[in-house]
Amino acid sequence: MLIETKEPPAGNRRGALSLHLQCGGSVMELQTAPSRNYRSQLDRLMRVERAAFAAKSRSARSILGLSQSEFAFQIGLTQKSVHRIEQGDVQAKVRTIRMIEQFWREQGISFENLGDGGFRLIVGGNVLLRD
Repeated sequence: MLIETKEPPAGNRRGALSLHLQCGGSVMELQTAPSRNYRSQLDRLMRVERAAFAAKSRSARSILGLSQSEFAFQIGLTQKSVHRIEQGDVQAKVRTIRMIEQFWREQGISFENLGDGGFRLIVGGNVLLRD
């Protein structure tokens, strides 16, 4: 996840604040007039990103027919860590997100990020034919 901000010039408390958030293939841009709203808008955006990743994780794990413990073993985490990620309780480290996304790709599962913050789950035919 990459976050870029542009602060208003010194002494200009009413200046515009620009935020660019990139996570995986999706990019979100957020602009605010007063910079004091920056933190609350960033917090909201991060909650949305955590919730989307949690839903992706639960969906993919379900399609693969894995328990949280089995999934955790496959990617090198604990069951408790998977549970916290799937509940959206924590912001996973970039390294962890990459490991999970790599595992999905290897299993034939991918996601298309939609403009409204949602996503489309794409499952390869070989995944559906597994026993």
